[in-house]
Amino acid sequence: MQQLSFLLVLLTLNFNSLADKPVELVQPVTGDFEFKSTSNQRAFPRFDRRLNPIGVRLRTPLILTNFQEFAMSSATIEETQPDSPSLDHRTVKDPNRAFMQSLILPGMGQIYTESKRGYVWLGAEVALLVGYVVVHRQAKSLESDYVHQVKDGVAFEGPTKFDQWNMEDFEHATMYDNWHNVYNESNGEPSHPRIGKWYWKDRKQFKNITRKKEEEDSPQREIALKFRQDSNSTYERARNVLGLVILTHLASAVDARISAKLFNQRHQLSESLDLEFAITPQLTAVGRSGRLHPLSPYKVENRIVFRF
Repeated sequence: MQQLSFLLVLLTLNFNSLADKPVELVQPVTGDFEFKSTSNQRAFPRFDRRLNPIGVRLRTPLILTNFQEFAMSSATIEETQPDSPSLDHRTVKDPNRAFMQSLILPGMGQIYTESKRGYVWLGAEVALLVGYVVVHRQAKSLESDYVHQVKDGVAFEGPTKFDQWNMEDFEHATMYDNWHNVYNESNGEPSHPRIGKWYWKDRKQFKNITRKKEEEDSPQREIALKFRQDSNSTYERARNVLGLVILTHLASAVDARISAKLFNQRHQLSESLDLEFAITPQLTAVGRSGRLHPLSPYKVENRIVFRF
């Protein structure tokens, strides 16, 4: 087996003729090589100073080294070009996927479509959720204050305790100015046995003092009623914030779907105007045994000029 350490080959490539005219490299005597065209056309010009249309030229010798079996009988050079420009499937954004992502978490569909509006939607979602939690906690706190005020201001006649009351009973406690130890107007009998007979503790003192005309209720009942009204209004605000959260999900989902369609339109137009060139010559060496030995290909793209 004859091993050559270095092979000096002067290649001056004219890619206009390579597209349809492969070139064979034949082995003459004493290790020198010559080029032979497969057609009757001329072989490569030795000093072609013209720059071919895709902007690639090889002017000086190309060195190939360290082949174990370099008795080359032929070599071929193939030229390949990419298909016509089209929208890459990896850049296509699914509008339905964007819609569902933003419906679950506002802003995620916009981020999927590479739109900066996604961060705005995401920030709005976080702000609304934080606002809902804060307002809801305020409502719970006012509700707790209301219950404690009722427990502090109401007394029972009999064995009834607050443990038997539910939230509705606490709300009813401020509906009536109970001077007669009744839950409501039922001739002195409670409408629910578990509630028992109860009254506001300051009723006797309040009835005996001189008061203004507009002051018709027990002061403790008035305080409890104020807590109840504040709690209910705060709960209402919390529900409104929750409604805005739901509306944000829907609006963000629709916006994400539109964003995905606009993304596809922009990139389709960009791809149609973008001309890409790629040349990948492939060298294949044939040894004495007749087996093919592919050589390392090299790739030239986008008007790159190689000077060796």
